[in-house]
Amino acid sequence: MRSTERGARTSPVLALLRAAIGTDARRTVTLAAAVAASGALPILIAIANGHLVGLIRQGDQGVGIGQAVSVTAVALAAMFFCLQLTALVINIMAEDLGRRIGDSLRQRMMAAMLRPATVAPLEDRELLDRVAVARGIGTNQVEVHVAVTALANLSVTRLQALACGVVLLWFDPLLGALVTLAYFALTLALAAEYRDQQGAVYTESERLRRSGYIRDLALTGEAAKEIRVFGLADWLERQFASAWRPGVAGARLSPAVLRILAACAAVVAAHT
Repeated sequence: MRSTERGARTSPVLALLRAAIGTDARRTVTLAAAVAASGALPILIAIANGHLVGLIRQGDQGVGIGQAVSVTAVALAAMFFCLQLTALVINIMAEDLGRRIGDSLRQRMMAAMLRPATVAPLEDRELLDRVAVARGIGTNQVEVHVAVTALANLSVTRLQALACGVVLLWFDPLLGALVTLAYFALTLALAAEYRDQQGAVYTESERLRRSGYIRDLALTGEAAKEIRVFGLADWLERQFASAWRPGVAGARLSPAVLRILAACAAVVAAHT
């Protein structure tokens, strides 16, 4: 039970990172390096662009200036090309790594379910609810490779935002601090709201598992004849609604939306 509680407190990002390292540490490190490079390149491009503009403003003051302009322009073009390339590489690597993680997790889940010598665990309602959550039943199932790709792209965005904040701090400490804090406040508020909604759904995994079973009965051909012969269509619709609607009720917009509005106000105030 302690291990279960400890796992429940684990951050999803940390859990995904541990799964990635455990599945393929080399690919994970390579992907992290590509993410770091993609996060730093826009700032380097901005600095190089500013340096190039400064050199051009100096005018034609000899061969030295001309060479510096040429070198800076070539470096700027190379960095821009690398930025476009890293974005493509990150998506390809993240999707490949995510599929490997998904395969590994599915194998581990199958092995865990097949390990007991009896079928008693398969009749344990609590265990079935956890398996339903693991499979993403009734919760807009997201494949692991989609999560890894989203995490990689989100990490790039966060790194770029942090780097921009550092640059702003260099030129205007007050403005840089306000913009950076406002951005991360909005990010944390959105993440907390999403986490609350998903947590509310996961607590209703039994209802969602039942609604998924009823949905499959209605949409597959295995029970189509019996449903029509015995006139069970209306009954199935009512059963599905009674299980599905309470199960997803917690995913509706919660009072925590006030945190998002406050963070949005902070962003607007920082930019005015």
